[in-house]
Amino acid sequence: MLKQFHLKYLFLSFVIILSIIFCYQKYQKELIFFENHPRIEIHQQYNFLANIKSVKNGKIKDVSYNINNLNIHKLGTYTINYHYHHRQYPLKVDVIDSKKPSFQIHPYEIDLGMQAYPKNFISHIQDQTQTKIYFDKKYRFNKPGKQKISITVEDQAHNKTTKSTYLKICKADKQKPIIKNLQPLTLKINTPYDLKEGLVYHDNQDPHPQLIINSNQFDISKEGTYYVSYIVKDRSGNQTKRIRKITVVKNIKIGVEQESHEKIVYLTFDDGPSSNTIKILRILDQYKIKATFFVTGNGQNYNKYIKLAQEKGHTIGMHSYSHDYDKIYKSVNDYMADLERLSQMLNNLIGYTPHYIRFPGGSSNQISKQYNIGIMSALTKRVIDEGYQYYDWNCGTGDATAHLVSVNKIIQSATHSSHNNIIILAHDTNTKTTTVEALPTIIQYYLNKGYKFKAIDDHSFTCHHHVKN
Repeated sequence: MLKQFHLKYLFLSFVIILSIIFCYQKYQKELIFFENHPRIEIHQQYNFLANIKSVKNGKIKDVSYNINNLNIHKLGTYTINYHYHHRQYPLKVDVIDSKKPSFQIHPYEIDLGMQAYPKNFISHIQDQTQTKIYFDKKYRFNKPGKQKISITVEDQAHNKTTKSTYLKICKADKQKPIIKNLQPLTLKINTPYDLKEGLVYHDNQDPHPQLIINSNQFDISKEGTYYVSYIVKDRSGNQTKRIRKITVVKNIKIGVEQESHEKIVYLTFDDGPSSNTIKILRILDQYKIKATFFVTGNGQNYNKYIKLAQEKGHTIGMHSYSHDYDKIYKSVNDYMADLERLSQMLNNLIGYTPHYIRFPGGSSNQISKQYNIGIMSALTKRVIDEGYQYYDWNCGTGDATAHLVSVNKIIQSATHSSHNNIIILAHDTNTKTTTVEALPTIIQYYLNKGYKFKAIDDHSFTCHHHVKN
Protein backbone atom coordinates (compact mmCIF):
# COMPACT_ATOMS: atom_id res chain seq x y z
CA MET A 1 0.00 0.00 0.00
CA LEU A 2 2.81 2.32 0.95
CA LYS A 3 4.64 1.41 -2.24
CA GLN A 4 1.64 2.33 -4.35
CA PHE A 5 1.42 5.71 -2.60
CA HIS A 6 5.05 6.46 -3.40
CA LEU A 7 4.55 5.57 -7.05
CA LYS A 8 1.52 7.85 -7.29
CA TYR A 9 3.46 10.63 -5.57
CA LEU A 10 6.38 10.30 -7.98
CA PHE A 11 4.07 10.25 -10.97
CA LEU A 12 2.22 13.35 -9.79
CA SER A 13 5.49 15.18 -9.14
CA PHE A 14 6.70 14.26 -12.61
CA VAL A 15 3.50 15.65 -14.17
CA ILE A 16 3.82 18.88 -12.19
CA ILE A 17 7.44 19.36 -13.28
CA LEU A 18 6.52 18.73 -16.91
CA SER A 19 3.68 21.25 -16.63
CA ILE A 20 6.00 23.86 -15.17
CA ILE A 21 8.53 23.27 -17.93
CA PHE A 22 5.80 23.47 -20.56
CA CYS A 23 4.42 26.70 -19.14
CA TYR A 24 7.89 28.20 -18.85
CA GLN A 25 8.65 27.29 -22.44
CA LYS A 26 5.27 28.54 -23.62
CA TYR A 27 5.25 31.86 -21.80
CA GLN A 28 8.95 32.65 -21.69
CA LYS A 29 9.72 36.01 -23.33
CA GLU A 30 10.94 35.23 -26.79
CA LEU A 31 12.57 38.63 -27.49
CA ILE A 32 15.34 40.08 -25.34
CA PHE A 33 16.29 43.74 -25.95
CA PHE A 34 19.53 45.58 -25.36
CA GLU A 35 17.54 48.66 -24.33
CA ASN A 36 14.12 48.28 -22.77
CA HIS A 37 13.41 52.02 -23.02
CA PRO A 38 15.53 53.51 -25.83
CA ARG A 39 16.17 57.25 -26.07
CA ILE A 40 16.52 58.67 -29.59
CA GLU A 41 17.89 62.09 -30.45
CA ILE A 42 15.34 64.10 -32.39
CA HIS A 43 15.65 63.88 -36.21
CA GLN A 44 17.99 60.87 -35.88
CA GLN A 45 17.25 57.45 -37.36
CA TYR A 46 17.25 54.40 -35.09
CA ASN A 47 17.84 50.74 -36.01
CA PHE A 48 15.12 48.91 -34.11
CA LEU A 49 16.23 45.44 -35.19
CA ALA A 50 19.71 46.18 -33.88
CA ASN A 51 18.13 46.68 -30.45
CA ILE A 52 17.14 42.97 -30.33
CA LYS A 53 19.66 41.07 -28.23
CA SER A 54 18.29 37.58 -28.85
CA VAL A 55 15.32 35.70 -30.34
CA LYS A 56 14.11 32.39 -28.93
CA ASN A 57 13.90 29.61 -31.48
CA GLY A 58 14.38 31.98 -34.38
CA LYS A 59 16.37 34.72 -36.02
CA ILE A 60 16.22 38.50 -35.78
CA LYS A 61 15.18 38.74 -39.41
CA ASP A 62 12.01 36.85 -38.52
CA VAL A 63 10.92 39.73 -36.26
CA SER A 64 8.80 42.59 -37.62
CA TYR A 65 7.88 45.86 -35.99
CA ASN A 66 5.44 48.72 -36.41
CA ILE A 67 6.64 52.33 -35.95
CA ASN A 68 3.63 54.11 -37.44
CA ASN A 69 3.05 55.94 -34.17
CA LEU A 70 6.65 57.15 -33.92
CA ASN A 71 7.59 60.70 -35.00
CA ILE A 72 11.35 61.18 -34.72
CA HIS A 73 10.91 64.87 -35.56
CA LYS A 74 8.85 65.62 -32.45
CA LEU A 75 9.81 65.31 -28.79
CA GLY A 76 7.77 62.80 -26.78
CA THR A 77 7.28 59.21 -25.61
CA TYR A 78 6.04 56.69 -28.16
CA THR A 79 5.16 52.97 -28.21
CA ILE A 80 6.36 50.71 -30.98
CA ASN A 81 5.31 47.10 -31.34
CA TYR A 82 7.50 44.12 -32.29
CA HIS A 83 5.80 41.03 -33.70
CA TYR A 84 7.11 37.47 -33.42
CA HIS A 85 5.29 34.10 -33.48
CA HIS A 86 1.92 35.84 -33.40
CA ARG A 87 2.84 37.67 -30.22
CA GLN A 88 3.22 41.43 -29.72
CA TYR A 89 6.04 43.01 -27.71
CA PRO A 90 5.47 46.70 -26.93
CA LEU A 91 8.51 48.96 -26.36
CA LYS A 92 8.52 52.53 -25.03
CA VAL A 93 10.72 54.96 -26.95
CA ASP A 94 11.63 58.53 -25.96
CA VAL A 95 12.48 61.10 -28.63
CA ILE A 96 14.73 63.60 -26.87
CA ASP A 97 16.94 66.63 -27.49
CA SER A 98 19.97 66.52 -25.22
CA LYS A 99 22.05 69.16 -26.96
CA LYS A 100 22.20 72.80 -26.00
CA PRO A 101 21.57 75.47 -28.65
CA SER A 102 24.56 77.18 -30.22
CA PHE A 103 24.62 80.73 -31.57
CA GLN A 104 26.85 83.71 -32.27
CA ILE A 105 26.59 86.85 -30.19
CA HIS A 106 27.86 90.31 -31.03
CA PRO A 107 27.78 93.82 -29.56
CA TYR A 108 24.97 96.14 -30.55
CA GLU A 109 24.56 99.89 -30.64
CA ILE A 110 21.46 102.07 -30.29
CA ASP A 111 20.66 105.72 -29.81
CA LEU A 112 19.10 107.05 -26.63
CA GLY A 113 15.34 106.66 -26.88
CA MET A 114 15.53 103.39 -28.81
CA GLN A 115 14.81 99.88 -27.55
CA ALA A 116 17.09 96.89 -27.87
CA TYR A 117 15.79 93.34 -28.26
CA PRO A 118 17.51 89.98 -27.75
CA LYS A 119 17.37 89.21 -31.49
CA ASN A 120 19.50 92.31 -32.17
CA PHE A 121 22.51 90.70 -30.51
CA ILE A 122 22.52 87.17 -31.89
CA SER A 123 22.77 85.31 -35.17
CA HIS A 124 23.30 81.83 -36.59
CA ILE A 125 21.21 79.95 -34.01
CA GLN A 126 21.60 76.19 -34.40
CA ASP A 127 19.41 73.66 -32.63
CA GLN A 128 17.31 70.60 -33.44
CA THR A 129 14.08 72.20 -32.18
CA GLN A 130 12.46 75.59 -32.13
CA THR A 131 14.07 78.09 -29.80
CA LYS A 132 13.16 81.20 -27.87
CA ILE A 133 15.51 83.99 -26.89
CA TYR A 134 15.36 86.34 -23.94
CA PHE A 135 17.41 88.62 -21.71
CA ASP A 136 18.56 87.02 -18.48
CA LYS A 137 17.05 89.96 -16.62
CA LYS A 138 15.26 93.24 -17.24
CA TYR A 139 17.55 95.94 -18.63
CA ARG A 140 16.99 99.67 -18.83
CA PHE A 141 18.16 101.72 -21.81
CA ASN A 142 17.56 105.18 -20.43
CA LYS A 143 21.04 106.70 -20.37
CA PRO A 144 24.08 106.81 -22.68
CA GLY A 145 26.95 104.46 -21.97
CA LYS A 146 28.05 100.87 -22.26
CA GLN A 147 26.45 98.00 -20.37
CA LYS A 148 26.91 94.26 -20.25
CA ILE A 149 24.02 92.21 -21.63
CA SER A 150 23.37 88.48 -21.12
CA ILE A 151 21.08 86.60 -23.49
CA THR A 152 19.72 83.06 -23.24
CA VAL A 153 18.62 80.80 -26.08
CA GLU A 154 16.34 77.97 -24.91
CA ASP A 155 15.03 75.09 -26.99
CA GLN A 156 11.85 73.01 -26.66
CA ALA A 157 13.63 70.47 -24.46
CA HIS A 158 14.58 73.33 -22.09
CA ASN A 159 18.27 73.09 -22.93
CA LYS A 160 19.75 76.56 -22.43
CA THR A 161 22.83 78.44 -23.58
CA THR A 162 23.64 81.87 -22.15
CA LYS A 163 26.21 84.30 -23.53
CA SER A 164 27.16 87.87 -22.76
CA THR A 165 28.07 90.90 -24.84
CA TYR A 166 27.85 94.68 -24.64
CA LEU A 167 25.27 97.27 -25.62
CA LYS A 168 26.41 100.78 -26.45
CA ILE A 169 23.83 103.52 -26.00
CA CYS A 170 24.76 106.66 -27.94
CA LYS A 171 23.40 110.12 -27.36
CA ALA A 172 19.97 110.95 -28.77
CA ASP A 173 20.10 111.48 -32.55
CA LYS A 174 18.01 114.17 -34.21
CA GLN A 175 20.21 114.63 -37.29
CA LYS A 176 18.95 113.44 -40.67
CA PRO A 177 21.02 111.15 -42.93
CA ILE A 178 22.89 112.64 -45.89
CA ILE A 179 22.26 111.76 -49.55
CA LYS A 180 24.86 112.83 -52.13
CA ASN A 181 25.70 112.46 -55.82
CA LEU A 182 22.15 111.68 -56.89
CA GLN A 183 22.65 112.96 -60.42
CA PRO A 184 20.06 112.55 -63.21
CA LEU A 185 20.37 109.33 -65.18
CA THR A 186 19.89 108.72 -68.88
CA LEU A 187 19.26 105.05 -69.71
CA LYS A 188 18.80 103.15 -72.94
CA ILE A 189 15.47 101.40 -73.31
CA ASN A 190 15.42 97.71 -72.23
CA THR A 191 19.01 97.66 -70.98
CA PRO A 192 20.41 96.63 -67.58
CA TYR A 193 20.51 99.47 -65.08
CA ASP A 194 21.36 100.25 -61.48
CA LEU A 195 19.17 102.81 -59.72
CA LYS A 196 21.88 103.18 -57.06
CA GLU A 197 24.48 104.33 -59.59
CA GLY A 198 26.59 107.12 -58.12
CA LEU A 199 24.50 107.26 -54.95
CA VAL A 200 26.29 107.98 -51.68
CA TYR A 201 24.45 108.07 -48.38
CA HIS A 202 25.50 107.96 -44.75
CA ASP A 203 24.42 108.96 -41.26
CA ASN A 204 26.18 110.63 -38.36
CA GLN A 205 25.50 107.73 -35.93
CA ASP A 206 23.90 104.83 -37.75
CA PRO A 207 26.56 102.96 -39.77
CA HIS A 208 23.89 101.12 -41.79
CA PRO A 209 20.96 103.44 -42.49
CA GLN A 210 18.06 101.96 -44.44
CA LEU A 211 17.71 102.86 -48.12
CA ILE A 212 14.23 102.79 -49.65
CA ILE A 213 13.91 103.33 -53.40
CA ASN A 214 10.41 103.91 -54.72
CA SER A 215 10.49 103.08 -58.42
CA ASN A 216 6.91 101.91 -58.85
CA GLN A 217 6.29 104.26 -61.77
CA PHE A 218 9.65 103.64 -63.46
CA ASP A 219 9.56 101.49 -66.62
CA ILE A 220 12.79 100.74 -68.49
CA SER A 221 10.76 99.37 -71.41
CA LYS A 222 9.12 102.71 -72.22
CA GLU A 223 10.63 105.99 -73.32
CA GLY A 224 9.95 108.87 -71.02
CA THR A 225 11.00 110.89 -68.03
CA TYR A 226 10.57 109.37 -64.61
CA TYR A 227 11.06 110.57 -61.06
CA VAL A 228 12.28 108.03 -58.53
CA SER A 229 12.28 108.78 -54.82
CA TYR A 230 15.13 107.82 -52.51
CA ILE A 231 14.55 107.73 -48.76
CA VAL A 232 17.36 107.11 -46.29
CA LYS A 233 16.19 106.37 -42.77
CA ASP A 234 18.43 105.94 -39.73
CA ARG A 235 17.79 103.76 -36.69
CA SER A 236 16.36 106.69 -34.70
CA GLY A 237 13.73 107.31 -37.38
CA ASN A 238 15.33 110.43 -38.91
CA GLN A 239 14.97 110.35 -42.68
CA THR A 240 15.98 112.26 -45.79
CA LYS A 241 14.16 112.11 -49.11
CA ARG A 242 15.51 113.01 -52.54
CA ILE A 243 14.09 112.74 -56.06
CA ARG A 244 16.15 111.58 -59.04
CA LYS A 245 15.21 112.34 -62.62
CA ILE A 246 15.65 109.35 -64.92
CA THR A 247 15.22 109.64 -68.67
CA VAL A 248 14.68 106.49 -70.75
CA VAL A 249 15.60 106.96 -74.40
CA LYS A 250 15.68 104.73 -77.47
CA ASN A 251 19.29 105.36 -78.41
CA ILE A 252 21.58 106.75 -75.80
CA LYS A 253 24.82 108.27 -76.97
CA ILE A 254 27.29 109.01 -74.24
CA GLY A 255 29.42 112.09 -74.81
CA VAL A 256 29.64 114.55 -77.73
CA GLU A 257 32.09 114.58 -80.62
CA GLN A 258 32.34 118.37 -80.93
CA GLU A 259 33.69 120.78 -78.39
CA SER A 260 31.18 123.12 -76.77
CA HIS A 261 31.63 126.90 -76.66
CA GLU A 262 32.00 126.73 -72.89
CA LYS A 263 35.57 126.90 -71.63
CA ILE A 264 36.04 123.64 -69.71
CA VAL A 265 39.07 121.75 -68.44
CA TYR A 266 38.72 118.03 -67.72
CA LEU A 267 41.59 116.91 -65.49
CA THR A 268 42.07 113.15 -65.93
CA PHE A 269 44.39 110.85 -64.01
CA ASP A 270 45.35 107.40 -65.31
CA ASP A 271 46.82 104.31 -63.60
CA GLY A 272 45.68 104.96 -60.03
CA PRO A 273 44.95 104.56 -57.25
CA SER A 274 48.27 105.18 -55.52
CA SER A 275 49.78 106.87 -52.50
CA ASN A 276 49.49 110.13 -54.45
CA THR A 277 45.72 109.86 -54.94
CA ILE A 278 44.93 111.34 -51.55
CA LYS A 279 47.29 114.25 -52.24
CA ILE A 280 45.54 114.94 -55.55
CA LEU A 281 42.15 114.83 -53.84
CA ARG A 282 43.27 117.37 -51.25
CA ILE A 283 44.42 119.77 -53.96
CA LEU A 284 41.11 119.35 -55.83
CA ASP A 285 39.25 120.05 -52.57
CA GLN A 286 41.39 123.14 -52.02
CA TYR A 287 40.32 124.57 -55.39
CA LYS A 288 36.77 123.14 -55.10
CA ILE A 289 36.96 121.46 -58.50
CA LYS A 290 36.17 117.99 -59.83
CA ALA A 291 38.27 115.59 -61.91
CA THR A 292 38.16 112.11 -63.46
CA PHE A 293 40.18 109.07 -62.37
CA PHE A 294 40.68 106.24 -64.89
CA VAL A 295 41.68 103.49 -62.47
CA THR A 296 43.25 100.02 -62.68
CA GLY A 297 43.38 96.93 -60.47
CA ASN A 298 47.08 97.34 -59.77
CA GLY A 299 46.89 99.55 -56.69
CA GLN A 300 44.36 97.77 -54.50
CA ASN A 301 46.14 98.76 -51.30
CA TYR A 302 44.84 102.25 -52.10
CA ASN A 303 41.33 101.27 -53.29
CA LYS A 304 39.81 103.24 -50.44
CA TYR A 305 40.80 106.38 -52.34
CA ILE A 306 38.65 105.31 -55.30
CA LYS A 307 35.64 105.20 -53.01
CA LEU A 308 36.67 108.49 -51.39
CA ALA A 309 37.00 110.16 -54.80
CA GLN A 310 33.58 108.91 -55.83
CA GLU A 311 32.05 110.14 -52.57
CA LYS A 312 33.56 113.58 -53.18
CA GLY A 313 31.79 113.79 -56.53
CA HIS A 314 34.67 112.97 -58.85
CA THR A 315 34.11 110.67 -61.83
CA ILE A 316 35.51 107.15 -61.78
CA GLY A 317 36.43 105.67 -65.15
CA MET A 318 37.98 102.37 -66.18
CA HIS A 319 41.51 102.17 -67.58
CA SER A 320 42.04 98.38 -67.43
CA TYR A 321 42.47 95.86 -64.65
CA SER A 322 45.99 94.68 -65.47
CA HIS A 323 47.34 97.44 -67.74
CA ASP A 324 49.26 94.61 -69.41
CA TYR A 325 49.39 95.43 -73.13
CA ASP A 326 50.36 91.96 -74.34
CA LYS A 327 47.38 90.44 -72.53
CA ILE A 328 44.60 92.96 -73.09
CA TYR A 329 45.42 93.65 -76.74
CA LYS A 330 45.82 89.98 -77.70
CA SER A 331 42.14 89.77 -78.68
CA VAL A 332 38.81 91.53 -78.24
CA ASN A 333 37.69 88.84 -75.82
CA ASP A 334 40.84 89.21 -73.73
CA TYR A 335 40.32 92.96 -73.49
CA MET A 336 36.65 92.58 -72.53
CA ALA A 337 37.50 89.92 -69.92
CA ASP A 338 40.05 92.26 -68.35
CA LEU A 339 37.50 95.10 -68.39
CA GLU A 340 34.91 92.86 -66.76
CA ARG A 341 37.34 92.02 -63.97
CA LEU A 342 37.83 95.73 -63.29
CA SER A 343 34.07 96.25 -63.53
CA GLN A 344 33.47 93.66 -60.80
CA MET A 345 36.11 95.24 -58.56
CA LEU A 346 34.53 98.68 -58.92
CA ASN A 347 31.01 97.37 -58.50
CA ASN A 348 32.01 95.83 -55.18
CA LEU A 349 33.84 99.01 -54.20
CA ILE A 350 31.49 101.84 -55.25
CA GLY A 351 28.28 99.96 -56.01
CA TYR A 352 28.13 100.32 -59.80
CA THR A 353 30.12 99.87 -63.00
CA PRO A 354 31.30 103.11 -64.66
CA HIS A 355 30.68 103.42 -68.41
CA TYR A 356 33.65 105.73 -69.09
CA ILE A 357 36.81 104.11 -70.50
CA ARG A 358 40.33 105.13 -71.41
CA PHE A 359 42.37 102.61 -73.36
CA PRO A 360 45.93 102.08 -72.11
CA GLY A 361 47.99 104.06 -74.62
CA GLY A 362 44.84 105.73 -75.93
CA SER A 363 42.73 104.65 -78.90
CA SER A 364 45.52 105.79 -81.26
CA ASN A 365 48.22 103.56 -79.74
CA GLN A 366 50.24 101.52 -82.22
CA ILE A 367 51.98 99.23 -79.75
CA SER A 368 48.86 97.05 -79.92
CA LYS A 369 49.93 96.07 -83.47
CA GLN A 370 52.55 93.85 -81.88
CA TYR A 371 49.82 91.67 -80.42
CA ASN A 372 46.87 91.93 -82.82
CA ILE A 373 46.64 93.92 -86.04
CA GLY A 374 43.40 95.90 -86.17
CA ILE A 375 42.55 95.35 -82.51
CA MET A 376 41.94 99.05 -81.74
CA SER A 377 39.54 99.44 -84.66
CA ALA A 378 37.57 96.50 -83.29
CA LEU A 379 37.71 97.63 -79.66
CA THR A 380 36.63 101.23 -80.25
CA LYS A 381 33.47 99.91 -81.89
CA ARG A 382 32.91 97.07 -79.43
CA VAL A 383 33.00 99.16 -76.24
CA ILE A 384 30.46 101.63 -77.63
CA ASP A 385 28.21 98.74 -78.71
CA GLU A 386 28.47 97.46 -75.12
CA GLY A 387 27.21 100.80 -73.75
CA TYR A 388 30.57 102.37 -72.83
CA GLN A 389 32.30 105.50 -74.13
CA TYR A 390 36.04 105.97 -74.43
CA TYR A 391 37.96 109.20 -73.89
CA ASP A 392 41.32 110.26 -75.25
CA TRP A 393 43.00 113.65 -74.59
CA ASN A 394 44.03 116.83 -76.38
CA CYS A 395 46.55 118.02 -73.82
CA GLY A 396 49.13 116.08 -71.84
CA THR A 397 51.34 116.71 -68.85
CA GLY A 398 54.16 114.66 -70.35
CA ASP A 399 54.64 113.02 -66.98
CA ALA A 400 54.89 109.57 -68.57
CA THR A 401 57.83 110.41 -70.83
CA ALA A 402 60.30 109.60 -68.07
CA HIS A 403 60.40 108.04 -64.61
CA LEU A 404 60.35 111.51 -63.01
CA VAL A 405 59.67 114.57 -65.14
CA SER A 406 60.47 117.98 -63.70
CA VAL A 407 57.68 120.18 -62.35
CA ASN A 408 58.46 122.95 -64.85
CA LYS A 409 58.26 120.59 -67.84
CA ILE A 410 54.91 119.23 -66.64
CA ILE A 411 53.50 122.74 -66.17
CA GLN A 412 54.78 123.84 -69.59
CA SER A 413 53.29 120.80 -71.32
CA ALA A 414 49.94 121.01 -69.53
CA THR A 415 49.33 124.75 -70.08
CA HIS A 416 49.90 125.12 -73.82
CA SER A 417 46.36 124.23 -74.97
CA SER A 418 43.91 126.79 -76.32
CA HIS A 419 40.94 124.44 -76.94
CA ASN A 420 37.56 125.33 -75.52
CA ASN A 421 37.23 121.85 -74.06
CA ILE A 422 40.59 120.65 -72.77
CA ILE A 423 41.09 117.05 -71.62
CA ILE A 424 44.40 116.91 -69.78
CA LEU A 425 46.16 113.56 -69.41
CA ALA A 426 48.08 113.06 -66.15
CA HIS A 427 49.16 109.97 -64.26
CA ASP A 428 48.49 108.84 -60.71
CA THR A 429 51.17 106.42 -59.55
CA ASN A 430 53.47 106.30 -56.53
CA THR A 431 56.38 107.78 -58.49
CA LYS A 432 54.54 110.78 -60.00
CA THR A 433 55.31 113.17 -57.17
CA THR A 434 56.16 116.02 -59.54
CA THR A 435 52.72 115.74 -61.13
CA VAL A 436 51.22 116.43 -57.72
CA GLU A 437 53.57 119.37 -57.21
CA ALA A 438 52.70 120.88 -60.60
CA LEU A 439 48.95 120.49 -60.19
CA PRO A 440 48.16 123.74 -58.28
CA THR A 441 49.97 125.87 -60.88
CA ILE A 442 48.14 124.13 -63.76
CA ILE A 443 44.76 124.62 -62.09
CA GLN A 444 45.39 128.26 -61.28
CA TYR A 445 46.60 128.94 -64.85
CA TYR A 446 43.32 127.82 -66.39
CA LEU A 447 41.16 129.42 -63.70
CA ASN A 448 42.87 132.74 -64.50
CA LYS A 449 41.96 132.22 -68.15
CA GLY A 450 38.28 131.79 -67.30
CA TYR A 451 38.02 128.00 -67.56
CA LYS A 452 35.80 125.84 -65.38
CA PHE A 453 36.98 122.45 -64.17
CA LYS A 454 34.55 119.57 -64.52
CA ALA A 455 34.52 115.81 -64.16
CA ILE A 456 33.60 113.80 -67.25
CA ASP A 457 29.89 113.03 -67.56
CA ASP A 458 27.49 111.80 -70.24
CA HIS A 459 27.57 115.18 -72.01
CA SER A 460 31.34 115.78 -72.05
CA PHE A 461 33.52 116.13 -75.14
CA THR A 462 34.97 112.68 -75.96
CA CYS A 463 38.08 113.84 -77.86
CA HIS A 464 38.55 110.68 -79.90
CA HIS A 465 41.96 110.23 -81.52
CA HIS A 466 42.39 108.90 -85.04
CA VAL A 467 42.66 105.13 -84.66
CA LYS A 468 45.92 103.84 -86.19
CA ASN A 469 45.47 100.11 -85.68
